[in-house]
Amino acid sequence: MPGYLVETISSFVDGEADRLIGALSSRLLEEYPGDHERQLRSWRSQIDLLQTCLSDHLESNPAAGGWGIIIEYPLLRLQRRLDVVILAGQTVAVLEFKVGAGSFNASDKRQVEDYALGLRDFHETSKGLSIWPVLVVTEGPHGALTEICEGVAEVATTNAAGLRAVFSCLSNRVRAASQEQLDVFWWDSGAYRPVPTIVQAAEALFAGHQVTEIAAAATDPKNLKETSEALVAIIEKARSNKEHVIAFVTGVPGSGKTLVGLNAVHDKRFSLGGASPGAYLSGNTPLVEVLKMALADDARKREGIPATEAARRVGSAVQSLMNFLREYLNAHPDKPPADHVVVFDEAQRAWDAEYGKQKFDRPKSEASLFLEIMGRHEDWAVIIALVGGGQEINRGELGLTEWGRALAEANAPPGCKQWRAVASPQVIDGDDSTAWQRLIAGERPPWLKEDSRLHLSSSVRSYGSEAVPRWVNALLGGDIQEARAIAREDPDFPVYVTRDLDRAREWLRSSARGHRRCGLVASSGARRIRADGLGVSLGATQLKDLAHWFLRDRGDIRSSFALEVVANEYGCQGLELDYVGVCWDGDLLWDQDSQSWMPRRLVGAKWQVIQQPDGKNWAVNKYRVLLTRARLGMVLWVPQGDTKDRTRQPYDYHMVVRSLLDAGARNLDGE
Repeated sequence: MPGYLVETISSFVDGEADRLIGALSSRLLEEYPGDHERQLRSWRSQIDLLQTCLSDHLESNPAAGGWGIIIEYPLLRLQRRLDVVILAGQTVAVLEFKVGAGSFNASDKRQVEDYALGLRDFHETSKGLSIWPVLVVTEGPHGALTEICEGVAEVATTNAAGLRAVFSCLSNRVRAASQEQLDVFWWDSGAYRPVPTIVQAAEALFAGHQVTEIAAAATDPKNLKETSEALVAIIEKARSNKEHVIAFVTGVPGSGKTLVGLNAVHDKRFSLGGASPGAYLSGNTPLVEVLKMALADDARKREGIPATEAARRVGSAVQSLMNFLREYLNAHPDKPPADHVVVFDEAQRAWDAEYGKQKFDRPKSEASLFLEIMGRHEDWAVIIALVGGGQEINRGELGLTEWGRALAEANAPPGCKQWRAVASPQVIDGDDSTAWQRLIAGERPPWLKEDSRLHLSSSVRSYGSEAVPRWVNALLGGDIQEARAIAREDPDFPVYVTRDLDRAREWLRSSARGHRRCGLVASSGARRIRADGLGVSLGATQLKDLAHWFLRDRGDIRSSFALEVVANEYGCQGLELDYVGVCWDGDLLWDQDSQSWMPRRLVGAKWQVIQQPDGKNWAVNKYRVLLTRARLGMVLWVPQGDTKDRTRQPYDYHMVVRSLLDAGARNLDGE
């Protein structure tokens, strides 16, 4: 997406201010019709200041005339625009102006730093370049001009008069490095491929963007688009042919399954009278609560509507799966749902008939109940089942096999309303993305068709390293050698180990620059980290606290940035942080004799080894959830233990650390 105004410094300095402002205004009105008098005044002040300072600079540094300048460069992920970008040699200076302001504040510094990090991570023609964020507070004091370095430098601060010193620093760097000048039009043409968090993506979807506009993943921009288009086509065909269809979407952890599901139920092509034909449903109540709070807050700020109205709008589109069932099993037991399309997130966690009997006094599995409820539509209905593997963490979660049984039963009676199923090859054949489960064990029935577009093969969460999801699978599978080989594929493998909790916190704080978020997570079974001061764990019942933890900014003691409270697997599943500190306790130890992980539970004052197969799987999967929350990097903190405490034996923790280091994690302690 090109900048509003793209010039060389020479042409910019010689340009008439009215022409430059006219070009900016025309572009702005194309995208945002309306009155922009305040913005025009701000541009005039910036342009006058830039032209004056750059003209003075050219007198002593004429070579700077070949530099590039871009004014108003859009960053869709942030729904913001960069004020000014200066290209000097191989350095990208990002200037954020606060016209009329008289002081620097931390939030403004984080804002411009986040812009610079966004260019580094997501902008095609900024890869490998030096990026220098500069905050210009026009009426403030002259700040500190940080050193320009490789990667993203620390934020420089200056006032209007100090801009001349900024340009001098750039000239000095260009001369010292004998750098070839970047072509401003080439840089401007570079693709900006953001990888949004699920909260950012949901906000953009609710603001009217499509998944193809907001989530061109750096690893595989084609994959998300193809899967989204396949789901749209399935919905359109079901509506046109008056069919009942269930579509199974698979993907590696963090591949964007929730994102394509949200996109499917908010696609503009299916809006009926301005309303969405579908709803996103999740049994993951923390995820629902965080999304609802974030979306309501965003709608309130963006549209200027009351908080109650914003909450009402969001509540109809993002719903608790259990509330949906209660409405159509208890309150309206014979009525078809208002929605023709529902997204069932984490469908592999659908519970069994025993739990259905306990909860709703109906001896049916969750899969059967959903087929029954959506089958009440006489014309058409679509269920989009999002399937992940290896993250089942509760009793009664039967996975794909229960969906297969429910579909076979629903299609068995003669003359009944048939359900057609479309599934990724992974659902039909089974692989690690489905924990090797299959929908149908025997011969493929005629109602089941395969569509390879329904599998998301690339992680968009761990965009810092594609190796991390595979490494986690190998590690928790006990294949230490394979994990080490995977880690060695990435020279900057972003997984560290430390025995010092304060060092872990220091690493998280220093890594989470700009608006990158960090936080501590731990298993719900990590009962002995309280000895190190981590006695509170946020799980699925602390919904408001979790929403604050995920959404509040630095300085708020309720936020994850405080690094005081951990979220457990029930609180963070389906959500994400940029940098994660995983607190590893004695509930999962490495058994040297069997060369495998040994899950335990604390009963009273003693650890007991978990022997039951399902229980062992659930315990290991807790750590699979924790180890796949990070987008950019994580540090694994393993306590030192205490020889006087039977529940915290140093040797047990030592063996965990040894296995993690053998698997390729990097030693943060430098030993």
